[in-house]
Amino acid sequence: MRTPAEPHRSGDLDLGAVERMLAGRLGNDGQAALAGQVARLLAQPEPPPTRIARALGRIMQYEGGDVGLIDWLDRFPGRPRLVVRILGLIGLLERYGRQRRVDGVLAGLRDGGRLPARVAGRLAPDTDGATLPGLGREIRLMLAADELVEAGRLARSAARALALVGPSVAGVPGLADLGDLAEASRRDLGDALVALRDIEKGERIVMPTKHWNVDIVIGEDGGRTHAEARLNTEDDMIVTGTGDARLNPADEDIPEIGDELAAARALSDLGHRLLMTASADIEAVTDEPLSIG
Repeated sequence: MRTPAEPHRSGDLDLGAVERMLAGRLGNDGQAALAGQVARLLAQPEPPPTRIARALGRIMQYEGGDVGLIDWLDRFPGRPRLVVRILGLIGLLERYGRQRRVDGVLAGLRDGGRLPARVAGRLAPDTDGATLPGLGREIRLMLAADELVEAGRLARSAARALALVGPSVAGVPGLADLGDLAEASRRDLGDALVALRDIEKGERIVMPTKHWNVDIVIGEDGGRTHAEARLNTEDDMIVTGTGDARLNPADEDIPEIGDELAAARALSDLGHRLLMTASADIEAVTDEPLSIG
């Protein structure tokens, strides 16, 4: 049975997060996570289950339609931005790839060795109206297989190929904007790949952290200061060290000094006890005696 605090998920989409977003109660970090889930779904060639499709439709309506959804995804660097820009390039390949003039120029560029190697190696010897849409399908299959970086690199090379076609068809009705659109796509894909690389690099260098708290309690009684240093870990382990300081009758009574000495000795004792605990744990695993200095 689902507990009330557990988010309701269906497939790979957090439906609870969708509801919070539609109610205006989902913060930027939550939206970034949700955008990543939406991007994964959009990368799949098969339509999602009805319930997921309905939720995606509600997000699209909330953002103002197709263009609004694209703009929303593009706000978030990493997977969302790269996926939406790859899909935009695939749209260009499908839109212009069936134009005969584009096919002819593309064949000439291939024969002249001017196409990016990443694209040239994937083109069939006979370039026709199915060549570029087929390249788009190959990129989409990479996305579906979660080969995100390779899909992005191939998409950028495909955009470069279209940009090379552009000047030769600039005077053809319906094709005049091909070069500019393709070059803009190439730049956008490059920026998205760099952003993804930076995010992944940051994720690799940021290590998981744990927070251990040490509470020090100090008391004084008749010239004797006693301190306890208690360590509480996230695993509910408690280790306590103690320390004492005594006032020499010939010395001036300065309470702060006694506190400092007692606390320092308690922390030192705590460190020793923690080492002993670690030693016992290692011995329990290895079945061999261990001495930790």
